[in-house]
Amino acid sequence: MKSPFFLCIFLMFLAVNALQAFAATDSLTVLTPHDKTYVESRFLGIVLVVPKDSMDAVSIAVNNEKPVRFNRKDNYYVCAGITLSEGPNKITIEGLRHGSVVEERTLDLFYRLDLSAMYNSAPPGFDRYRFHVPESEKNCIFCHQLDDKTDGGNAGQDQCMPCHKRTVAYRYMHGPSVVGACDTCHRPKAKDGKYGVPQPYSGICYQCHSETMDAWNALEKKHGPYALGNCTLCHSPHGAEYPYFVRKHTTDLCLSCHEDKASGSHVVTFFDGRGHPVRNRPDPLHPGRELTCASCHNPHASKFNHLLFQDEEDVNRFCKACHRF
Repeated sequence: MKSPFFLCIFLMFLAVNALQAFAATDSLTVLTPHDKTYVESRFLGIVLVVPKDSMDAVSIAVNNEKPVRFNRKDNYYVCAGITLSEGPNKITIEGLRHGSVVEERTLDLFYRLDLSAMYNSAPPGFDRYRFHVPESEKNCIFCHQLDDKTDGGNAGQDQCMPCHKRTVAYRYMHGPSVVGACDTCHRPKAKDGKYGVPQPYSGICYQCHSETMDAWNALEKKHGPYALGNCTLCHSPHGAEYPYFVRKHTTDLCLSCHEDKASGSHVVTFFDGRGHPVRNRPDPLHPGRELTCASCHNPHASKFNHLLFQDEEDVNRFCKACHRF
């Protein structure tokens, strides 16, 4: 087994050689991500090599929006974070010297997500992008510790957060993300890649939410995503702008799959063509909450048809749960 001293010397040797190679380059180089790849997160890191003598900054624009400037510091790397839109994204990277464009690079990236009917499949010729593979990590190990070398303690805060801090910048935060316990869900040697999450995701969720999930599992009617163990289809595992870490406003989340209910005539149609409201009204059964699809339907499981919270056969009784007439 190699001693830590010799391992340190070896890594320093690699770092010096890599930096010397970058010093010799005379062009703007995109290390990650790769062109014509798709990702499954709206946040993405870009790592560039910027020639020290010919450029002092870069600007990055997503889909022709206002570019953001990043100054090159003392080394040859520029690490930048961008936010993608659903579906196709054109990334324009310009190398600058004293404010003038010296070089330009473009990337075609695709943000794929299951909740979008339009963008749930990547275009032909686009491969899935993963950063945590040897080819990508070798460029970053000189500045970042990319393997869990800690003996106890909070590895996530030290190793993951420097690059993934935007994944915890939400109004509502999931507990493991708050404390940096990334290894609660992410496995260094997962089958689908380094730091992947074993599937079905419900197995991970059950570790903390067993009591609630046992109650749902005992019910006869189950919602499709829950039955398949795909908890993260609706819930963001890190955090979200909405309660319960749902990825969208609850009604918008439901309409992502149930588009036929978006006509406005759901449940009942009044003389003016309006249907039962599913937003912008107070929820009579849950004081302090907004009326949504989840006011009547349990999004996980139920003992009643249509995942309703109570039996609909007695319509009069069902409606009187909220309406007094």
